[in-house]
Amino acid sequence: MENKESEPLDELRAFLEKRQKEAEQNPPPAPPPTPEAVSGRRRLLVLGVQLAVIFSAAVYLFLNFPYLKNDLYPPKQLRVGSYNTDRAGEACIRNLWRIAAGEPGAAKAVCPSSGQPYSVSGRTASCPSPERHGLSELYYQPRKGVVAKGAK
Repeated sequence: MENKESEPLDELRAFLEKRQKEAEQNPPPAPPPTPEAVSGRRRLLVLGVQLAVIFSAAVYLFLNFPYLKNDLYPPKQLRVGSYNTDRAGEACIRNLWRIAAGEPGAAKAVCPSSGQPYSVSGRTASCPSPERHGLSELYYQPRKGVVAKGAK
């Protein structure tokens, strides 16, 4: 019985000796070159690509800065002076600015004179009945602010 147990060990020993001889005859491949061994041209190419990406990102941000600035800050009230409106007209203008600023609950606001909701399309909001305020048009438009045109 000892012979049967020793045979697998002998086979394993022979297999391992064979693998060791093969490893000695075929050495492992050389390691990849170190970063110092990389040519100067390649290093300059990589640096050039990095600088090009940084430059293009900076140009993109520079060209889109006005749009980013407008999106980050709420619209400023451009109105100066009086439109010769009554108290309800002033409340209507305040509601339009609230809608433009995106305040919570402003989307459900109604015109104080007519009780009808404001018509909103995109970023433009308009009063449903400007004639009740003595105006022909009353609306908010981005980059213009609240526009109130008098009755004709």
